[in-house]
Amino acid sequence: MKELAAGIIDLCLSVPGMFGPSDVRWNHLLDEELLIAVPQTHRLAARRTLSLRELSSEPFLVLSPEHTLRIIFDRVCADASFLPNIAFEGMDVATLRGLIAAGLGIGLLPPAPARFAGVVEIKLSPARPIRPLGIGWVADRYVPASAVEFRKFVVSKFHGE
Repeated sequence: MKELAAGIIDLCLSVPGMFGPSDVRWNHLLDEELLIAVPQTHRLAARRTLSLRELSSEPFLVLSPEHTLRIIFDRVCADASFLPNIAFEGMDVATLRGLIAAGLGIGLLPPAPARFAGVVEIKLSPARPIRPLGIGWVADRYVPASAVEFRKFVVSKFHGE
């Protein structure tokens, strides 16, 4: 978002509304349900759903505080009056998945694009946390025609226009 605000980039794929008040306009693309990722050998790995309360003693592997997934994780926990046991803060989802597969903890993550060996993904219930994704640009700033066409193309792929 810093690059977008500074005019270094014309478009940004991210989570709308996560960066405070600004002049960024958004086209919503999709809502991605977040899941609890546990090691395949975990005692709860066979479950179809889990509640946060069942995870109170589990070590959580999370992203650093400035990452949108971490902001959403913190909100989900606060809404449920749940104080997570944070065992590790990382910089990317792939690293967290690898550490989860190694049995070092669990995480609240978006679905893996492909099956990740050693990790099982389970839905949260009753909470069903989502991460909205969109494409953003700065209002009232010149956007090159190529970026405008790319934005239209991306939006059409998600909305069938």
